[in-house]
Amino acid sequence: MAGNRSSAALSGTIAAEVFLRQLTAETMPPVLCVVGEEAYYRDQVVDKVWNILFDGVPEEERDITVFAEQTDLQQLETQLNTYPFFGGHVVVRITDSQLLNPPQRKEKDKEKPKRQRGARSAPAEISPQERLQAILSDVPDFATVLIQAEKLDGRRPLTKFLKQHTCYVTCDPITAKYLPAWLQKEAALYGGRFTQDAIGAIMEYV
Repeated sequence: MAGNRSSAALSGTIAAEVFLRQLTAETMPPVLCVVGEEAYYRDQVVDKVWNILFDGVPEEERDITVFAEQTDLQQLETQLNTYPFFGGHVVVRITDSQLLNPPQRKEKDKEKPKRQRGARSAPAEISPQERLQAILSDVPDFATVLIQAEKLDGRRPLTKFLKQHTCYVTCDPITAKYLPAWLQKEAALYGGRFTQDAIGAIMEYV
């Protein structure tokens, strides 16, 4: 498992390629968001995160708590703040689309009910996104949160918070213009090289 939180932890908005090169046990962020339409990069990023967090642990024995739908935020908060037995590490994965990308409220729903004169105003309710933001603002050293989504609404306060205060990994689609260079770069990582004919065949297939 990853050790104590390092001051060198990755943060801010970062491209998937750069993240994959720079991620180590020492640079593992407390909260990371894997966002983008390119499934190849999303899978690469998530696989590397798990391999570092669960170094030497077989895949079937990795303890990951997943919040995929109807997230109970109290359960999430308790999970993140409960110290694991034997000095382990708490790992949480959030993919709940309703929590991360709730439907926009209609204008009539935004209207505040009129208050009678002299009546006390009720305390404002905290939205699930505001509560999630508060939880993510204070993740303990023994926990790591991975948020994954194909897209997040950049206008929402939660998304702005994630971009500014967590490690926000962008997994943008690989466009045809840059595909040849990307293929050669990937091949070089394994000590190989594509011929022009091979590049052409791949481009035609794409």
